[in-house]
Amino acid sequence: MPPTPNPSFWRDFLTGNGPAVQSGAPLALLHTEWARQWAAEMRGDLADELSRDHFSRQVSLAEQGRLDLIVTGQQPGFLGGPLYTLYKISTAVALAELRTAAGRPAVAVFWSGDDDDDLSEALQPVGWDPVDRRLIRSEGWPRRRQQGSIRQMVGTLQARHWSRQAAMLLTRLADSSDQGSLSISFAEIWNCSLRQDWNWTRLNRKALLWAFKGKPLWVISGRDPHLHAAGREYYLKFLARKDAWAPLVRARGEELTRLGWHAQITESSLRRPLFLARDGRRIPLPKEKSDTGGQGLIPGVMLRSLLQDGLLRPAAVVAGPAEVAYLEQLRPLYEDLGLERAPIFPRLFAWVLPPDFDQKELTKFSGRGKVDLEHLKNLGQSASTLAAAEVRRILIQELGVAPGRAEELAQKRGKRWLRSLLPMLTREQGQTRLENLAAWPEWVAPLGGRQERVLSWVGACALWGQPLVDTVLVAARKHLELGVQDGDWREFLITVEEA
Repeated sequence: MPPTPNPSFWRDFLTGNGPAVQSGAPLALLHTEWARQWAAEMRGDLADELSRDHFSRQVSLAEQGRLDLIVTGQQPGFLGGPLYTLYKISTAVALAELRTAAGRPAVAVFWSGDDDDDLSEALQPVGWDPVDRRLIRSEGWPRRRQQGSIRQMVGTLQARHWSRQAAMLLTRLADSSDQGSLSISFAEIWNCSLRQDWNWTRLNRKALLWAFKGKPLWVISGRDPHLHAAGREYYLKFLARKDAWAPLVRARGEELTRLGWHAQITESSLRRPLFLARDGRRIPLPKEKSDTGGQGLIPGVMLRSLLQDGLLRPAAVVAGPAEVAYLEQLRPLYEDLGLERAPIFPRLFAWVLPPDFDQKELTKFSGRGKVDLEHLKNLGQSASTLAAAEVRRILIQELGVAPGRAEELAQKRGKRWLRSLLPMLTREQGQTRLENLAAWPEWVAPLGGRQERVLSWVGACALWGQPLVDTVLVAARKHLELGVQDGDWREFLITVEEA
């Protein structure tokens, strides 16, 4: 297995004895043009004057090299994105608070992947309407694959086109809530986003800062052009080395696969390490444009973490299991750049469940009971390979087609068939789960999927209020304490009233 920190390293880190990548050096990023605009936007979206005072002191400490950054990130989405976004940030916040209490001031930094263009993933999360007893999706879901939305960075999506259903749901929840509740704050934020024509970058930043009011949290936009201008030295290195890196990452992926992990970086991502940002879209960098001098560039999957760690110099990174494998696959690039990689802490895993729920049912989503997307892809690929072989046999033996021509036709037909097979397998998996889990409240396993990937975090917090955020933070702290003691990275169960 890839190397991971041992428990003693984690214990030292939580008690303030572990090393910090910054090593007392001032954070150069905070002395750039980007920092002035970012700080103003943060102050404008923080919940109150006390939060703004805390933020100013944190920035001052970071400028002096006296603040550790605990970094995590995720692409924003409908109603804020999936529930595990809340778990990632809570883990980073809990880690920052533990480190601060041990005498090493720290802050959680959420790198919003709003430069991503996976619209289907962004619109996947759902909310739950407890009045009509139904799931709520974005009104944009049916048009997620329309030509006009292709390659559009999700942070540029306008709330008025994609979030009216969310605003209606939050308003309904706020109408039945006590004064000052989190659902009322969220309803005000979403309705304000419609009136003032906010994009998703602003909408999601505001929601996060209000949900974690009073907590040490910064939010950074991954599509901010000033941020990428501040990283120009890294882009120049990327441009100089991009052709040499793909073989290194590919070889590391093959090594991880032999060790029982999955290679997380696809061939498509290896071929497209850099993009141009144009009118809110991600355009693959043409070879003839490689002389940009680093201007107008944004990273693809392969280079995003390198830019993030180069600019922020995090003391630690909070990640999910797939991200751990992804970061391990990038190890050769860190070494080639001479960039120190921060230690990785696993994020919180949790289920939000009604009282008296039969916890044995959760085995359907873990271990042998789990059929994940990667497994479905493997099943589909196997079926497609068999089908292509049969098509090739028919063409050659029954129709007399030349073997080369038969192979070409069979492969094309197999790929086309696979494209239609995978959605069918995914749909039927979800339907089967729904039928088997009909007795559950639908928000427990929305659309038959794993809750943390499908239920939106804003929708969940609007349903169960600030107590849910507080409980998740407590769970995240316990998750870290148990994990560093003996590697007990367990899955937590959080009980709430049935909605």
